[in-house]
Amino acid sequence: MNKQLPRLYYDPSNTSAFSTLAKLQATFSTSNTRLGASAGCVHTSHALIDVFSKFLHVVPLKNKTGPTVALAFQSILQDTKYNKPYKRRPMVLRTDKGKEFLNKTFQDMLKHEGIEFQICYNATDHSTTGMAPSEVTDRDILLIWNIMRSKRRHIRSAKPKFRVGQHVRISKEKMTFAKGSQHSYSAEIFRVVKVITWTPRPVYELQDLNGAPIDGQFYAEELTRVQVTKHTEYKINEILKKRYKRGILEYLVRWKGYSKDFDSWVPASSIRHFKQT
Repeated sequence: MNKQLPRLYYDPSNTSAFSTLAKLQATFSTSNTRLGASAGCVHTSHALIDVFSKFLHVVPLKNKTGPTVALAFQSILQDTKYNKPYKRRPMVLRTDKGKEFLNKTFQDMLKHEGIEFQICYNATDHSTTGMAPSEVTDRDILLIWNIMRSKRRHIRSAKPKFRVGQHVRISKEKMTFAKGSQHSYSAEIFRVVKVITWTPRPVYELQDLNGAPIDGQFYAEELTRVQVTKHTEYKINEILKKRYKRGILEYLVRWKGYSKDFDSWVPASSIRHFKQT
């Protein structure tokens, strides 16, 4: 292997040329798999794609019998690399009408794993390309590319409701909150940091007031605009400590709706209408 890596590294036709050691090793492993297949060790390969993350996992097969394909599928489900950073356990498996999937062994395995089985028809016209997948040839590539680009250009996104830098609250249907809360939006205020407009409906990415990014993306209906100025008032949840700084009384405050990361010292003179319970 060590002798092969320099050859791959300095080969401009190789996609991993002049790249990292990890990428070179991956390419070397792929090359070995191809060599094994040409030598008769591997008949075909079993590929599984997670349609959510687009994660691809491939297992070499010596044959396409039901027991072999079933074992290959189970090995993917048990692979720790396949199940990180989140557990990619499929609820539904879609395949063609190949006998390697329709046999009793494979079907019994799916039932045991609790996975629903569906058949995809490669002979049915696809809504995007207008052609059946089984009918596409090399001569159709440019035509399909132009069709897809044309449809993409005609997708018009609605006008964004919010702009980068504006402040918003998030709908409580989008977040997890304490039982019994009567308010429809969060107490915490967030800042819009990105507006994505190439989708049919604009979506927004947020960060909190400390600059930490918020997981996920949000539709306009899940947000409400908030005007934040130096006069904006925030509700106090609890006063934790007090101190005198340069002769001025200050309180360490935990703000309502905010985590302890937002605890801050404020002058006693700026606090009003708060009664410690």
